[in-house]
Amino acid sequence: ISLLDYETRMMHSKQSEIMTMMQINLGKLLHKEIHKLGSWKRKVCNKA
Repeated sequence: ISLLDYETRMMHSKQSEIMTMMQINLGKLLHKEIHKLGSWKRKVCNKA
């Protein structure tokens, strides 16, 4: 394989790696927010 092909391949794998990391982080963040929302709803329900 040529060096260009290799670099392109590396770029792609790096991009997909970053995408995966972002998705995982987004998932964690979303989970936290949903959890916060859930506890907030419970507080409101308890007050009512």
